[in-house]
Amino acid sequence: MGLDSDGEDYPFKTGNYYITQVRRDENTNVLTLYAYDKIYEAASHYTEELDLSTYSTFGAYIEAIADFIGVDGVLYKCQDTELADFKTKAASANLDGSETLRELLDDIAEATQSVYFVNYQNKLVFRRISKENYNLTISKNDYLTLSCSGNRRLQTICATTQLGDNYSASTSQIGSTQYIRDNDFWTNNVNTPEEVDSALALYGDLTIAQFDCNWRGNYLLEVGDRIRIENKDGSYSYSYLYDDTITYNGALQERTKWSYKENDMESAANPTNLGDKLK
Repeated sequence: MGLDSDGEDYPFKTGNYYITQVRRDENTNVLTLYAYDKIYEAASHYTEELDLSTYSTFGAYIEAIADFIGVDGVLYKCQDTELADFKTKAASANLDGSETLRELLDDIAEATQSVYFVNYQNKLVFRRISKENYNLTISKNDYLTLSCSGNRRLQTICATTQLGDNYSASTSQIGSTQYIRDNDFWTNNVNTPEEVDSALALYGDLTIAQFDCNWRGNYLLEVGDRIRIENKDGSYSYSYLYDDTITYNGALQERTKWSYKENDMESAANPTNLGDKLK
């Protein structure tokens, strides 16, 4: 995507999008285009379409899916440093062929403590977020409105199964619990306690500010970028780029936000939705 201004082209740092639908408003004559990247396509294909018997590492699974959906390669990174352990860390999934490739990507990200997306080079990126460094400061001069509602800290990671064979690990700080339910890479895995401990070592006490910011925008940001936000009193909050909308109507405006919804019914034995419960 890009802007054309006075004969000059200003490209947005985004991947390739594929148009699936075009609608015209008969009253305003405005065209709306619906387009998605290749991850969308992964939701309509299943693990039975891959030769899973040949994959022994997380990288092998990821690269097979990337090749299947037709992106231009894979990147593994934390900030700007490429990670090698995705390619070497052993992975064994408990799959029956009915899982979509999108579900498999979700499980891989969850089991490796990462987020994934297609970047501006049209490559599938698996990325671990940073707890320390930040990619951008949004100063008071940059935003139009800002509301903050406190921080959330990760205290506990709990891996659960249908059989109730659960394992959890916690830090000493008070915070929230992340439940990992029936992950295909951790189900019936004798190393699950070791994996949970490793995940907690990476992200235990991770603190994310809840915020909603309308600002002048920066389209060069990527999913998972850590943001430092200058509050109205001059102090700083830290959060991540997870929920973001860019609008161009003669000028660039961006709405970036993140919030945490507490669920009183959440527990290891009580999934948050009926689908998980029936599964």
